[in-house]
Amino acid sequence: MSIFSFYLAGIIIFIGSIYLRSVARLINRNFGIDTWYYLLYAEDLRQHKRLPASIPFYLLDKDKQFYPPGFPIFLSLFPKELLLRYHWLINPFIDSLQALLLYVFTFSVTSDLTISIFAVSLYVFSPILITQSSNLNSRMFGSLLLTVILLSGYGFITTNNIWLFVICVLFGIILSFSHKMTMQQLIFLVIGFCIAKLDFIYFFIFAVVLFFNFILGRKFYLNILRAHVEIVKFWSRNLPFLGAHQVYDSVLYKKSLKANGMKCVQGLRGSRLYFNLEKVIIVSAFLVVILLFLISRHSSLKGVEMMFYWAFINYFTIFSTSFLPGLKNLGEGHKYLSYGVFPL
Repeated sequence: MSIFSFYLAGIIIFIGSIYLRSVARLINRNFGIDTWYYLLYAEDLRQHKRLPASIPFYLLDKDKQFYPPGFPIFLSLFPKELLLRYHWLINPFIDSLQALLLYVFTFSVTSDLTISIFAVSLYVFSPILITQSSNLNSRMFGSLLLTVILLSGYGFITTNNIWLFVICVLFGIILSFSHKMTMQQLIFLVIGFCIAKLDFIYFFIFAVVLFFNFILGRKFYLNILRAHVEIVKFWSRNLPFLGAHQVYDSVLYKKSLKANGMKCVQGLRGSRLYFNLEKVIIVSAFLVVILLFLISRHSSLKGVEMMFYWAFINYFTIFSTSFLPGLKNLGEGHKYLSYGVFPL
């Protein structure tokens, strides 16, 4: 295989991935409710260069924002007009970078261009990633950071290369200030790796990240943690009402609606969501079974064991946050699927 073929395939994969994730947006480039929150957040950071940012446009929220600012800071680096015009390309670009990382990593492990192209093709055509990349949100940003953290952390543990340790901690700090759900997935992974490998080096690395978070972020980081705890408590109380109609499902209006012969629809969306998640988890379980088979056939490949634990812990996270009462408040379980596509 020539080096030209390797680079050419990489370029084609990268461009093709961006196109696949953005082609639907050519029709509706302003799709997505999260888009406008992040654009407003980035605009305030660009104008005032302050943390916490202040967004006074939401009637049911406080002006000061303690949602992790990492992704809005990244967005604020772009000129306003450029961001407003091309914001729909940002997540496709970020996820395509991760596809490129998978391509390079797979080739470094297998030294086989065909296998590398096949693996990255599965990633590029994964429906959950195409969906998650369809509008401006911080999940793809967090997912890329998580992948770099896990790969550099694994590299440090297996080679004792101190620079890989520095990269792992640095990206861990960035992630802590960027995305809550991805941090929750990282906590699951750290605990899972410690149990699976009976080694607390993973917890030590995570503790170093937390140490620098408090040193660098101080009161602001504490406020991010408080906001994180608040939203988890909020969903602990209100998860049964997810998707409820403001009028038809209201306890205040229900009696008068029924008295007038109108039908209440409470719980209908929740039941549909449950069965959709069940299908997703069945598919995830099937993919894990395939992975187990591949491990049994190619156990000598470097990094395969780590990829198995990563995928399996991700599956456990999906299952736990979908069905276990004490963990369902950590976010919609199917959204954790995007963190497991890389190792699968």
